[in-house]
Amino acid sequence: MAINAEWYGRLRWVVRLNAPVESLTTEGDTHDGGVMVGGVRHQARLVVLATDGPAADHLLGETGGEWRSTACVYFATAEAPIDEPILLLAGDGPDAGPINSLCVPSLVSRAYAPNDHALVSVSVVGDPAVSDDELVESILHQAREWFGQPVATWQLLRVYRVRHALPDQRPPHYRTIEKSTRARQRVFVCGDRFDTASINGAIRSGHRTAEAVLRELDA
Repeated sequence: MAINAEWYGRLRWVVRLNAPVESLTTEGDTHDGGVMVGGVRHQARLVVLATDGPAADHLLGETGGEWRSTACVYFATAEAPIDEPILLLAGDGPDAGPINSLCVPSLVSRAYAPNDHALVSVSVVGDPAVSDDELVESILHQAREWFGQPVATWQLLRVYRVRHALPDQRPPHYRTIEKSTRARQRVFVCGDRFDTASINGAIRSGHRTAEAVLRELDA
């Protein structure tokens, strides 16, 4: 949210939320492109698909690659279990519990939690084949081994199961990543699937696409 808010403050255009694009309309001459939203056509010289992979594939009529899933679980607590803005990686083995990593985002930015609380974020690799209640209980059990009895005061906020969290870039896939920015005439794409599967990769891909768009507009 902090990154989004920073970028939004620099925009000169209107941003429409909760307005899913239904289709691309890129037929005709160079000034006849655009998107359909709510049955209304919005004209544009160029279109940039800065979406998740499945959404972009749907709009382009393509079949995408494989994806890695994750579960993100958030807790509120009166006292942070750590006192540094660092990422903890589980080193107690896969049999110890589902936690892959844990951090306290409110130690990075106080905007992530009220002043009298801390936000704890837990990441789990894959989509565990258990209910949300079972997943939370196993996370809390493992966390108690790390931090002791104070974990009993953690309050569950939300469980998110993210099916398409990251593009599958296990070897040898990374060597064959398509880094092109153009999907078709007047349509550009960007995202971490066109670079490394990370926030940094997504930003780098977006930068390449922005440069390509500027070259196209100046042509």
